[in-house]
Amino acid sequence: MNGAVPARGLPRVQRFAIAGGTGVDGRGRVGKTDEREAADPQGQQMFGGGVSRPPMIEGHTRSNPLDLYYMPYTHSLVAALLWSLGMALLYRLIAVRRSGRSAVVLGLAVFSHWLLDLVVHRPDLSLYDDTAKVGLGLWNLPVIAFGLEALLLMAGIALCVQEGLVKTRGAGIFGIVMLAIHAQVFFGAPPPSANTAALTALAAYFAFAGIIHIVESHGA
Repeated sequence: MNGAVPARGLPRVQRFAIAGGTGVDGRGRVGKTDEREAADPQGQQMFGGGVSRPPMIEGHTRSNPLDLYYMPYTHSLVAALLWSLGMALLYRLIAVRRSGRSAVVLGLAVFSHWLLDLVVHRPDLSLYDDTAKVGLGLWNLPVIAFGLEALLLMAGIALCVQEGLVKTRGAGIFGIVMLAIHAQVFFGAPPPSANTAALTALAAYFAFAGIIHIVESHGA
């Protein structure tokens, strides 16, 4: 790809952000310690706190029943840009090696969440506050959406293996488990309520981040 930066030779945090940033949405799938999903744990917290309002509507999309009709603080374009900038600035403040290049990569990885959501969401992603909503609706084609997300997950894992961030066996097992969970999210029974979905997603984010850290540590 013309103009692409090869992953090999980049600082460790940049390579992991590139691989991690390829996951697709905020319904419990991983493939990253969620630099690209820095917005989504915030979204799940706001679900439970009433700041955002995601009702459960059976059949809302063919992949999940959440109607994200008011998510301006986590899923609007303006919010995504602010979360991305915040991640880059936070990295510059706390990182031992304060690389401007790494900060940019992390910020872009966070922003990729919104771009990838744009592909799968129905038109419920606002450009600002609660206005000008967009979304291409790939979740209404669950087999294709699942295949795309599985491809992105495996591509991210393959990149991590290639770069020596993780070992093949551990990453492979993790990928299979993730695909099984992902299939349940797409094709299994929906959660009984929005709060249950939010709490389950939050627990999954923390659990998977820990597992990824363990897998990565053993691959170093």
